Order: sequence, then C-alpha cells, then structure tokens
Amino acid sequence: MAYLALYRRFRPQGFEGLIGQEHVVKILKNQINAGKIGHAYLFCGARGTGKTTVAKIFARAINCTHPVNGSPCGKCEVCEGLKDPSNMDILEMDAASNNGVDDIREMRDKIQYPPVVGKYKVYIVDEVHMLSPAAFNALLKTLEEPPAHAVFIFATTEVHKIPQTILSRCMRFDFRLIPQPELAALVRKVFDETGKEYDDAAVDAIARAGEGSARDSLSIADMCSSYSAGKLTYSDVLDVLGATDKTKVLNLVENIILGNTGSALETINELAMLGRNMGVLANDIALTLRDLIVCNTAADANSVLGLPKERFEEYSRVARNCSGYALLRLTDIFTSLDNAFRYSSHPRIVLETAVVRACRPESDYDIEALLSRIARLENALENGAIRDAKPAKYIKEVPQNTQKPQVEEQNVTDKNDEPVKKADPPAFNEANETAANDTEEEDDTGVLPDFDLFSIPPEEPQAFTGFLREEGVAPVKKQPVKENVPPAKVWGNVLKTLRNNGNAVLWTVCQDVSARAENGVLTLTVSSGGEYDMFTREEHIKTLTDAANLFGDYVVKVVKSTGDNAAENFEKDIRYMKQTFGEDVVKIIKNN
Repeated sequence: MAYLALYRRFRPQGFEGLIGQEHVVKILKNQINAGKIGHAYLFCGARGTGKTTVAKIFARAINCTHPVNGSPCGKCEVCEGLKDPSNMDILEMDAASNNGVDDIREMRDKIQYPPVVGKYKVYIVDEVHMLSPAAFNALLKTLEEPPAHAVFIFATTEVHKIPQTILSRCMRFDFRLIPQPELAALVRKVFDETGKEYDDAAVDAIARAGEGSARDSLSIADMCSSYSAGKLTYSDVLDVLGATDKTKVLNLVENIILGNTGSALETINELAMLGRNMGVLANDIALTLRDLIVCNTAADANSVLGLPKERFEEYSRVARNCSGYALLRLTDIFTSLDNAFRYSSHPRIVLETAVVRACRPESDYDIEALLSRIARLENALENGAIRDAKPAKYIKEVPQNTQKPQVEEQNVTDKNDEPVKKADPPAFNEANETAANDTEEEDDTGVLPDFDLFSIPPEEPQAFTGFLREEGVAPVKKQPVKENVPPAKVWGNVLKTLRNNGNAVLWTVCQDVSARAENGVLTLTVSSGGEYDMFTREEHIKTLTDAANLFGDYVVKVVKSTGDNAAENFEKDIRYMKQTFGEDVVKIIKNN
C-alpha cells in the first residue's frame, strides 16, 4: 500500500475526532438527531481547520440509517455503500478548476436524479468563491428551490468573495483557528500511535508553526518525523522550519531596542551563515515584538503568552527597557516587510535595512520615530545615563569655555583724534557660533529672536540635534522677563520660547491653536477633544504657563471650540486689533 501522509491517515471519520470546532459540531449533531436537515450549508474559515472533513462526515451521517451520537456508524449498508469510490450519492467538486457556467449547468441537470443507496444526494463544492459570476447566477434558482433529496455543502477560505445572494440562501458556519494546546495534543497523539519519540519542546514548536491549522501541523510533523531517525528534538524542528531559536531572536530584538546596530547586524550575519530564511526571521522578530507588547500592557501577560517561567522573566526584562510607542513603531516596521520580501531578489538586504531603520529612530521623520526618540531620552534621563539615550556621534559637543577669542587690535581715530582699539570680526568657529546663539539678546520689540530648530549642519544626519545635552554642552538660556509686551505678541513669544527650549512636540501641536491674551489670561481655543485632553495635561499647562510668565503675569486657560460663538469671537478680534494698532489704523469693510 502506498504511503499516506499523516493528515490523510489520521483524518477523523466521525465528529468525535474533530478538534477546535465544538460550536459547529454541536449544531450539526442536533440537526441530525432531530431530522432537521437544511438544503444548503456554507463552511468558511482558514485552511486546515476541518471544513472539508466536516462536510464529508456530515454527508455520510445524514444518509446513515443508524447514526451514533450524530456520527455515521460506518457499519450499516448505506455506510458501506458510500465507501465505494464509484458511489454517486456524495459528489465532490473543486470550484477552483470547475468554475464555469457550463459546470454548474451540468450539476443542475444531474441533481434531478434521486440518490442510489442513501436518503440524500450531497454536493460538496470546495473553494466555492472561485466560481465565476455567471456560474453563481446559474446556481441561484437551484439553490433557492432544490429537489427534496438534494443537499449543498459549500466550503471556502474567502467568504467575502461570495455574492450576498448566495450567502442569504445558506446556513453559515465559521470555523475557528485551532488553539495551540489542542494542536500539540493532536501531534502527540499521532507520534504516540506511529511510535515516534519526541521532546515536548519539539511538539510545541510544531504546534506553534501550524498557526491554528491541523493539516499544516500534521504536515510539519510528517517532515520532522522523516528528518530525525531517532528522538525528535527542538533543534531538529528549527532546522526543518528554517526558524531561529527564540533566545537568539530575543537577543536580536533587545539589541534593536537598545540601538546596538552593529550587534544586531552581526547576529543577522551569524544566522544567515546557518542558512536561516530571512523572511522567517523577520516574522520571528515581529512575533517577539508582539509578545513584548503583551508584557507591557496585559496585567496577567503570561496567561496570554503561555511561556515557561524563565523565558517569561526574560521577556518582561526586555519589555521594561522599551516604551509602548517604540514597540509599536518596531512592530510596524517588521510586519510591513512581506511585500518587500515578495518582490526583492535580496531578502537579506531588505531585513538589514529594516534593522538599521529600527535601531536608529533619528533616521525617520515621522511622529512615531520622534515619540520613540523622546521616550528613549526620558528613559535615559530617569536612569541617569544620558549617554545611553543616543550614540555620542550624533550629539554636537560644545565646550564650556565660550569666551570670545582674543583678536588683534587696530588703531583707529575717533572724533577727538584719540586712538581707540577696534577689534576685527573674529574668524568663524562652530563652537563660538553655537554659544553666541545661546546668549542672543532680544530685539527692541520684545519679540524673541528667531531660532531655526530644524536647521542642521550638512554633516549631521539627523534633524533634532538640539534636543540632547551632554556634560559640557551649554544649557539653553532663559529669556528675561519682558514687561509691557503687547498682548497680541504674547502667543508668538510663547511659541518661540517653546521652540528655543526644545519642546518640539508641544510647539508643533500649538501651530493650529487659536490663542488670545487678555486681562492676564492666555486663552487657548482647541477644535477637538483629543487636543483638549492633550493641552489640559498638568505638565503641558505648567510648560505653557512658565513660557507665558516670561512676558507678563498670565494664567493659561484651555477651552474647546463649539462653533456657536463665531460672531462674538469676531467682535473680540476687532477690539483686540483696535487696542493694539489704534482706532485709525484698523478699518472694517463689510461686504453685503
């Protein structure tokens, strides 16, 4: 006898052998026991979850003369007759290769003939979503009013492609992915019956690789059984799958989180030399990041992950070193590589590029990267290790001694013909220029000098070099209090203060905010609930209040715009402008 694959050899012959689909089995058993058989069923779900197997069992069970607890007995005359391959009472049709309107017309003509040995004539149509629109239309009338002896069972993995006119005529059953413990129990049962020795870790790895599919799990078990002549070990399964040890993947992810680009690339090179698949490695990294997110967010994380105690402690330790923003950004990077691997002839370069981008958030200019960098800096400040926040080569060092250099003097003559000394303009020096910018004075209007936060020297690869400070870097000088600053200019000065002090995120979101300074109150009007929640945080109110108090004794107030007081606000704006610029300057022209 030819060798049968494990998933075919151990395919259940009754409902008792099915795993993970108790909700479907219970309904079908009750219908069989009560004799309430429908005319059309739709089984939908992921691959390998038992759709076709349940369809075959159900087709035999409704024809069996003595069903046992809803399952076919396998011993009666009908059950014996249905085992014959030439039997015409249960017909299977593959819609992937027979998807034309002529195939459906042929089936519709033959369905009028009664069954030979059983009570029902059952048509099992696999991958029904592959039928053409014309074929679906040809099926409609027969599906609506079939002969009394006809039962249709449709199976599909893509239910969204089936027309609503077909869905509404069927009883739909959604097959769920099979839990990992049940898959592991199935693999152990198969190995025990075949006499294969195994490690529990190896079986767990097979069940995890099956991803909820019983067929995939048994196919992997079949390969692993042939790979190892002796006892099946965890490393044997990793070799068959081309996967990587979870410990090495966790170390790689930890290096990525800490920004150790060199160590991460060395690990990838080591795994590549062992023949590891780069696409599988990227998927392993994404799964590990998902586990770290669970550790960061779930109260009882290990009940979700199901990891051994020692490994869970390692995951928790790594998760504590990374914020939620950073983990979400890293997960987004590695889960978006599928298309890149699909169309690239150099998958290793694709993965290494993603790792470098993940290690260096300063190479990205999106909000997630910025939040990740800020979180890394905050964590470094809390731990007292500012040098760990970012590689030192990205920090511009400024010497503490910022005195103006001595220059040669020249003799000039003033109006009294007495010689005085006048210094030549000093030669440009980057350190002196930085120090001068830090001590720049305000102009006569009371407005702070412009400071371009986003300007960087050509050799600097990142935009926000001014955010990080090391020992020896001159701190940002606080601006002196300016009295009698016009109310109309207070908000502009507050924005420049935020920018000069490095509050980039708050400065950015303030750009679209309407502000008014009046009677010692700086009122900020926001347009959404999210903005209101952000501005009313205690730390943001304090930052804005400190900035406003540099130009007067102001209290910051945040209000939400309702859109109903537009006229009142317009009148206030007019009064504001007249108070600031004078009655004669401001003229209001009304258009009828």
